[in-house]
Amino acid sequence: MPRRRADQTSKRRSKAPISAGATPKTGVLQRFAAGLAGRPGLVAATIGLVTLALFLPAVWCGFVNWDDGRYVYDNPLVLGGLSAAAARHAFTDVVFSNWAPLTILSYQLDATLFGTGPAGFHATNVLVHAVSASLLYLALVRMTGAAGPSAVAALLFALHPLRVESVVWIAERKDVLSVLFLMLALLAYERYCRSPGIGRYASVAAAMLGSLLCKSTLVTLPALLLLLDVWPLGRVAVPGVGRPLRGGGSPAPYAALSWRQAVLEKIPLFVLSIVFAAITLGVQAGAIQGEEAMPLLAARIPNAIYAGNWYLWKTIWPTGLCPFHRHVGADLPLGLLAALAANLVALAAVGWKLARPLPFLAWGLAWFAVAALPMLGIVQAGFQGCGDRFTYVPHIGLVTAAVWAVAALARRLRLPGAWLTAATALLCVALSVGTLRQIRIWSNSETLWTSMLRQDPANFMAHLKLANYLVAAGRLREAEPHYRAAVEHAPNDRPGHVCRMTALANLACLYFDLGDRERAWVIRDRALAIDADDVAVRRMVEHVGAPASAGD
Repeated sequence: MPRRRADQTSKRRSKAPISAGATPKTGVLQRFAAGLAGRPGLVAATIGLVTLALFLPAVWCGFVNWDDGRYVYDNPLVLGGLSAAAARHAFTDVVFSNWAPLTILSYQLDATLFGTGPAGFHATNVLVHAVSASLLYLALVRMTGAAGPSAVAALLFALHPLRVESVVWIAERKDVLSVLFLMLALLAYERYCRSPGIGRYASVAAAMLGSLLCKSTLVTLPALLLLLDVWPLGRVAVPGVGRPLRGGGSPAPYAALSWRQAVLEKIPLFVLSIVFAAITLGVQAGAIQGEEAMPLLAARIPNAIYAGNWYLWKTIWPTGLCPFHRHVGADLPLGLLAALAANLVALAAVGWKLARPLPFLAWGLAWFAVAALPMLGIVQAGFQGCGDRFTYVPHIGLVTAAVWAVAALARRLRLPGAWLTAATALLCVALSVGTLRQIRIWSNSETLWTSMLRQDPANFMAHLKLANYLVAAGRLREAEPHYRAAVEHAPNDRPGHVCRMTALANLACLYFDLGDRERAWVIRDRALAIDADDVAVRRMVEHVGAPASAGD
C-alpha cells in the first residue's frame, strides 16, 4: 500500500507545472539554441555565412543595361580605379542625378582590386549585405535581449527575395552600403543609450553621415531612433503603448527620458537630415521635374497608397518582382483606391489597438511607414511607381514586428519549440528558393527584361531596354519588334514620351545600320515631327542624317 501511494505521488509530481527556477528537460534543438544564445558572435557569423552562401551565385551575374553603365562600365570616374584625383571627383561630381561619394569610392576601389569586370562589383555587394545581416542580429539582440527572435528576424530580412534587387543590381551599391552604415548606427546608438557620452553620440552621427554619403534615404534616421526609444529600448513612455520586455526577463539598462529630452537629444541628427535633404533636392532637380506630369493629388498620393499596399503584400507573397513597376497613380479606379487606403488605415488602427499588449506591432508598422516615406513618390524622382529595392530599410521593422508577434502567439498557445524551429526552417528554405530564382533572373540584361515581359507584356521600358541589349549584341533583327512595341505601349506622360522618342530614334538608327535607309528616314521624320528637341532624336539625326529640307 505505501508503495502504491508513492507511485501515485510520483505521477502527480510529473504532471505538475515547472517552477520558474526549475530546469526542464529539453530536446537537442532547444539545447543547441540555448547554447548559441550565449554566443552572439557565433550566431552573427552563422547568419552572415548563410546569407553569403545564398547570394554567392550573384558573383557570376553580368552587368545589366539598367543604370550599371552610368555608374560603372561606362563611367570613366570608376573605370580608372582609385586615385587621389578620382577620390576628389567622387566628392565633387554628381553621377546620374545622385551625389553619393562613398558609393563611387567603393566602385573605384573594386575596379582597382578586381578589375572592371562585373564579378568584383557583385562580390562586394554580396559581402556587404551579409555583414549587414550579421550586424542586424547583434543590434537586435543587444536591444531586446531575445536571441532567438533576433536571429530569426535577421535571417528573414537577409534571405527575402525582395533583397535581390538591392544586392544583385550593381547600380544599387548605394543601397547595401547605406544599410551597412545604418546597422553601425544602430549598434552605436544602443551603446550610447546604455551609457551616454559625447564620444558615443559622435559615433552615431558619424555612422549616419556615412550612410547619407552612400544614399540620402536615411534622412529618416532620427525619427527611426525615436521609435527605438519607445521599443525595444523603453527610454520613452507613450500613453497606450506597453513597456518593452527584454528576453530573459532582465531589466532594460537604459535610462528613461521624456519626449522633450529624446527629441532635443537628436537635434544635431535632424540638422544633418535637413542638410542632406536639401542637397538631394538640388542634385535631383532635373529628375524631379518629371513630377509636373504627375499631379500630387491625382497621381502621386494615389500611387503612394498603392505602393504601400504593394510592399506589404510582396512581403508575404514575393512573386512578380521586377526592376521597373509602372506608375499607376493616375489610373487607379476610385473604388480600388478607397479600398487600398482603408486597408492601410485598418492596419494602423489594429497596430494601435494592440499597442499595449504587443507594442512591437505598432513599432514595426511605424518603422515601415517612416522608412518608406522617402520612397513612396510624394516627391517623384524617376519614372517608377514602386520598386523592390525600396523595401530594404522598411523591412527591418516589418520583419522584426512579425517575428515578435509570432513568438508572442506561440507563448500564448504554448506551441512546442520544435514546431517553431521547423516552421522557421521551412520558411527560410522557401524564401531562399525564391531568392535563387530571382538571382537567376538578374543574370544579364536579356534574362532580366525577358522575365519582365513575361509578367507584363505591355511594359514599354522592358521592350526598350531589351531592344537596346539586342542591338549591342549585334542581334538587330530581333530588336526591331521590341522597339516598335516600346513606341506602341509608351503612355502619353513625360516618362512615356521620353521612352517613345528614344525607341523611335533607336529604331531609325537600326534601319539605317541594316541598310534600309528609306525606312530609317521615314521613322526619322516621324520623330522630328513629334519632338525635334529630344536628346535621343538629335543624336539620331547625327547618325542617319538630316532631312533634305535641312540640308541633307
